[in-house]
Amino acid sequence: MIFLGICDMSAAMYYGYTDRAPGVWHIAVDNKSARNKFKMDFPIIKPHFIETSRLDIGDKKKDAAKLMMYASKLGVEKKARRVVGIWL
Repeated sequence: MIFLGICDMSAAMYYGYTDRAPGVWHIAVDNKSARNKFKMDFPIIKPHFIETSRLDIGDKKKDAAKLMMYASKLGVEKKARRVVGIWL
């Protein structure tokens, strides 16, 4: 299993954009990872199985404009606007 990153509101909490702990932790993992490794009672984890090459973008300095640029590149701009719209 290759752990690729934290996603959605889980990342917002991890990077200090919100103090609300997510009910479910969203993580990105290699799409070749075994699905059963993420079935546990606590913490509740929602894995997103993604090709490693799709996550070869990013920047250490996080901001909403860059987030939307990367969301557009990945084809998830509509979802990103729905999730983080309050910050835009």
